[in-house]
Amino acid sequence: MALSLRRAGALLAAAFVTAPLVAASPAFAEEQQDTLTLFNINDFHGRINASAKDLACTLEEERAKVDGPSFFLSAGDNVGASEFESFIQQDEPTIDYLNALGLEASAVGNHEFDQGLDDLTGRIAKNSHFEILGANVYKDGKRALPAYSIEEHDGFKVAVIGVVTEQTRDLVSPAGIEGVEFTDAVDEVNKVVKEMEAEGVEYDFLVAEYHAGGAKSAEPGSTIDDALLARLAEDTSPKVNAIFTGHTHKSYLYVHNGRSIIQTGEYGQNLGAVSFTKDAEGNWSAGEPTLVPTKGKSEGEGCANYPRYVEAAKIADAAIAKGDELGSKKIGEVTGDVTTAWDGSKAEYKNDTWSRKAGDESKKGDDRSSSSAISNIAAESQVWALNRDSYPGKKPDLGVMGPGSMRAELYYNEDGTVSVKNANDVMPFANNVHTVDLTGAQLKTMLEQQWRDNADRPYLQLGLSKNVSYTFDPSAEKGEHITGIWLNGKQIDLTDTEKLYTVVGQSFLLDGGDEFSVFKEGKNHVDTGLLDRDTWMDYIAKNSPLTPDYSQRGAGIEFLNEDPASAGTKDNPLRVRITKLHSTSLGAPKITKAIVTIGGHTYEADYAFDETLGEWAATVDLFPHECLEAGEYDATVTAVPETGTAITLPLKVTRTGDVPANCSEGGTDEGGTDEGGSTEDGSGEGSDRGDGEDSDAGTPESQPSTEHDARTPSVSSLPRTGAEVTSLVALSAVVMIAGASVLVHRRRA
Repeated sequence: MALSLRRAGALLAAAFVTAPLVAASPAFAEEQQDTLTLFNINDFHGRINASAKDLACTLEEERAKVDGPSFFLSAGDNVGASEFESFIQQDEPTIDYLNALGLEASAVGNHEFDQGLDDLTGRIAKNSHFEILGANVYKDGKRALPAYSIEEHDGFKVAVIGVVTEQTRDLVSPAGIEGVEFTDAVDEVNKVVKEMEAEGVEYDFLVAEYHAGGAKSAEPGSTIDDALLARLAEDTSPKVNAIFTGHTHKSYLYVHNGRSIIQTGEYGQNLGAVSFTKDAEGNWSAGEPTLVPTKGKSEGEGCANYPRYVEAAKIADAAIAKGDELGSKKIGEVTGDVTTAWDGSKAEYKNDTWSRKAGDESKKGDDRSSSSAISNIAAESQVWALNRDSYPGKKPDLGVMGPGSMRAELYYNEDGTVSVKNANDVMPFANNVHTVDLTGAQLKTMLEQQWRDNADRPYLQLGLSKNVSYTFDPSAEKGEHITGIWLNGKQIDLTDTEKLYTVVGQSFLLDGGDEFSVFKEGKNHVDTGLLDRDTWMDYIAKNSPLTPDYSQRGAGIEFLNEDPASAGTKDNPLRVRITKLHSTSLGAPKITKAIVTIGGHTYEADYAFDETLGEWAATVDLFPHECLEAGEYDATVTAVPETGTAITLPLKVTRTGDVPANCSEGGTDEGGTDEGGSTEDGSGEGSDRGDGEDSDAGTPESQPSTEHDARTPSVSSLPRTGAEVTSLVALSAVVMIAGASVLVHRRRA
């Protein structure tokens, strides 16, 4: 029999949904009920306020409807990343609540490891009246958690095997799981089935609880098109009668080869349910699996008729009251919503402002593939905290924030007030603040590791302090995306393996979480002894009111010419595509133009959605500024409207001829910006007049034109001598052309 961590006298429960035909084992006695029902949840995450009562009443009503025994199970993440009311009390209210409802067994989730394995096997397991199962969790070569449990009602036995995603090693602080191994979940389920057979374990029904799941929600009756789910369906032992999943917070009801594969979504918003009936020959057939919505259920009068509901509701009410007491204190203000990124499924432009779509009820955007105002300001808060005189340790050079660390938004609501609870909900994990030293080459690797092989999340965006900017090539091969990094305006040598830069971040991330393994390769790891929650709250208190920052730390830069060596004239400009200038945090302005400024002269182009690319972009054409002396220039990429984005683009100008003595005289096709040619006096439609004088005596030559072709950038009125522009991305040498200016993109890589 598996090791038990459960308290004696655990309450009865209900669980799951699923079901093929199954022959009853000898353990099933004829006098027993001939109907079995499973109820299931996953990823409850301590929603003691939002959905606890609704789930409790739904469960009790559904229990009352069925004949025969029922079982209540979970696919994990019952606690961790919880609402403030549960978090501030160490998730004890959630554990007590699930005990009151009679949860019988649960797969361990990755968030059960948030405070480490010792906390899980100690405090959490001892306070839980239900088994916490992790067949694929090993330490020192032995299972660290029970592999399975046998739950029995009226002599009827249900065996439950629990496993957790192998990615747990990258999802929790490595310090808390030192020496712990997470093996393949499917292989381990099948291994346990064989072990139970060998040991002669008797049961009537077998359930597998996977804290892992498909990446997309699906309508009932859909065909599985997810690689992980396909493997669960095909490779899990046929002796397993029902499969429940979690972790990905999706909802689906698949039936594959007669076996149900179910996930209920998240936060107790649905209750999974499925019943099985025994026929005269002793075989079991599955009814239709269902997801029962729970929203609003506790508003009915009938809930009070169920003793378990009454007890669970009492626990929830007490937790909420205590949470209100602990969390109502005001600590600061915001001048507008400070949010995560919201993708196009939840938000859209309204009056040129990125806004929630009508009818969308999402509490947060949580697009982890995009830069966000709240993630960047959180990274900045940790730099601020360690640069105070009160911190005696080494001062950081830059701050980073993990892609999934922001768990709530700071909404303005009625008056912009930020309470303790608001602030905590954003950063609920209570990570320690760590520092580590990385070289320039390792900083490049850090940013490269935002791209990953994970099909579910192929890109995860780091939050970065405001003194960091970088450029990347979206079309490059993995490991070769980053083309430049700047810190406090100075370019970092991407090949340097000697000079060290001190990075500050949460312990989870700097211990190598979220697959950012480069941090583990750094030097001088230091635990500052500070908690991220505390530094975050202190930052809000000392820097209020916070204003949302929509500036972008990184921008995509691609050179589009097939032959950059021949490009550079006005008729054949160096074409640069710029992406990621816009923020998708709520309240961000719609970017309309991208501007490239070189030596005081400007080029610009419209920034618009490109249907072919599937993203927003601007294609800016660069051609020579004949009045620039030979030398190296840091071009600056900015946006209209101004958001504070300023991305550096190094360029090199090389001449073999002299700069014209008077740049305002002579030349041909002066300042034209349209593709259709120029007027007789050298001016093109939408450009400055080509008469050797500025069109406005009060406007300097570097002032950009306000009228231009949608594709061709405007430029100040300078004589054209016929130059060529090349990029060091494509060339290894500077192209020299007599009497011409040559702009060359340079990269220190």
